[in-house]
Amino acid sequence: MCPNTKRAVSDSSKVQLEFGKIEWAPFQGGSQRGRGIVTIHLVTDWTEGGYDAAFDLAHRVYKALDGLSGESFNGLSLVETNTNHNHEEILESIDSYAVRYLLR
Repeated sequence: MCPNTKRAVSDSSKVQLEFGKIEWAPFQGGSQRGRGIVTIHLVTDWTEGGYDAAFDLAHRVYKALDGLSGESFNGLSLVETNTNHNHEEILESIDSYAVRYLLR
Protein backbone atom coordinates (compact mmCIF):
# COMPACT_ATOMS: atom_id res chain seq x y z
CA MET A 1 0.00 0.00 0.00
CA CYS A 2 1.12 3.55 -0.70
CA PRO A 3 1.79 5.77 2.33
CA ASN A 4 -0.51 8.47 0.94
CA THR A 5 -3.41 7.83 -1.40
CA LYS A 6 -5.69 10.53 -2.82
CA ARG A 7 -9.04 9.96 -4.44
CA ALA A 8 -11.79 12.30 -5.60
CA VAL A 9 -15.19 11.13 -4.37
CA SER A 10 -17.01 13.86 -6.31
CA ASP A 11 -16.03 16.95 -8.28
CA SER A 12 -15.84 19.00 -5.10
CA SER A 13 -14.56 16.60 -2.43
CA LYS A 14 -11.40 14.55 -1.98
CA VAL A 15 -10.22 11.83 0.39
CA GLN A 16 -6.55 11.34 1.30
CA LEU A 17 -5.41 8.26 3.19
CA GLU A 18 -2.22 8.54 5.27
CA PHE A 19 -0.50 5.67 7.09
CA GLY A 20 1.31 6.84 10.21
CA LYS A 21 4.09 5.29 12.27
CA ILE A 22 3.64 1.63 13.26
CA GLU A 23 5.05 0.35 16.55
CA TRP A 24 6.01 -3.34 16.32
CA ALA A 25 6.37 -5.98 19.04
CA PRO A 26 7.13 -9.71 18.92
CA PHE A 27 4.06 -11.93 18.68
CA GLN A 28 3.48 -15.67 18.84
CA GLY A 29 5.18 -17.99 16.36
CA GLY A 30 7.81 -15.47 15.29
CA SER A 31 5.24 -12.99 14.00
CA GLN A 32 5.17 -9.27 14.69
CA ARG A 33 2.13 -7.36 16.01
CA GLY A 34 1.93 -3.67 15.15
CA ARG A 35 -0.21 -0.78 16.35
CA GLY A 36 -0.59 2.38 14.34
CA ILE A 37 -2.78 5.20 13.14
CA VAL A 38 -4.41 5.64 9.74
CA THR A 39 -5.44 9.23 9.05
CA ILE A 40 -8.20 10.15 6.62
CA HIS A 41 -8.28 13.73 5.28
CA LEU A 42 -11.72 14.64 3.89
CA VAL A 43 -11.74 17.89 1.91
CA THR A 44 -15.12 19.34 0.94
CA ASP A 45 -16.04 22.52 -0.93
CA TRP A 46 -18.05 24.88 1.30
CA THR A 47 -19.91 26.36 -1.64
CA GLU A 48 -21.43 23.05 -2.76
CA GLY A 49 -23.50 21.73 0.13
CA GLY A 50 -21.62 23.29 3.02
CA TYR A 51 -21.42 21.70 6.43
CA ASP A 52 -24.11 19.08 5.81
CA ALA A 53 -22.31 17.62 2.79
CA ALA A 54 -18.99 17.56 4.66
CA PHE A 55 -20.36 15.69 7.66
CA ASP A 56 -22.40 13.35 5.45
CA LEU A 57 -19.17 12.36 3.67
CA ALA A 58 -17.37 11.89 7.02
CA HIS A 59 -20.21 9.66 8.26
CA ARG A 60 -20.15 7.52 5.08
CA VAL A 61 -16.37 7.06 5.41
CA TYR A 62 -16.77 6.16 9.10
CA LYS A 63 -19.45 3.53 8.27
CA ALA A 64 -17.12 1.99 5.67
CA LEU A 65 -14.01 1.90 7.88
CA ASP A 66 -15.23 1.24 11.43
CA GLY A 67 -14.25 -2.31 12.38
CA LEU A 68 -12.68 -3.01 8.97
CA SER A 69 -10.36 -6.03 8.93
CA GLY A 70 -8.19 -7.75 6.35
CA GLU A 71 -5.59 -10.52 6.11
CA SER A 72 -2.84 -8.52 7.85
CA PHE A 73 -4.75 -5.83 9.77
CA ASN A 74 -7.82 -5.49 11.99
CA GLY A 75 -9.57 -3.38 14.52
CA LEU A 76 -9.91 -0.07 12.63
CA SER A 77 -11.49 2.23 15.20
CA LEU A 78 -12.09 6.00 15.10
CA VAL A 79 -10.07 7.69 17.86
CA GLU A 80 -9.97 11.38 16.92
CA THR A 81 -11.54 13.97 14.61
CA ASN A 82 -10.07 17.38 13.93
CA THR A 83 -12.00 19.82 11.74
CA ASN A 84 -9.98 22.50 9.99
CA HIS A 85 -12.08 25.32 8.55
CA ASN A 86 -9.29 27.88 8.25
CA HIS A 87 -9.59 27.82 4.47
CA GLU A 88 -11.77 30.20 2.48
CA GLU A 89 -13.86 27.78 0.43
CA ILE A 90 -13.05 24.31 1.77
CA LEU A 91 -13.63 22.34 4.95
CA GLU A 92 -11.08 19.69 5.92
CA SER A 93 -12.07 16.99 8.39
CA ILE A 94 -9.18 14.86 9.65
CA ASP A 95 -10.24 11.51 11.13
CA SER A 96 -7.66 9.28 12.83
CA TYR A 97 -8.25 5.54 13.18
CA ALA A 98 -6.31 3.15 15.40
CA VAL A 99 -5.37 -0.09 13.64
CA ARG A 100 -3.56 -3.31 14.52
CA TYR A 101 -1.25 -5.05 12.04
CA LEU A 102 0.15 -8.57 11.87
CA LEU A 103 3.34 -9.64 10.06
CA ARG A 104 3.78 -13.39 9.73
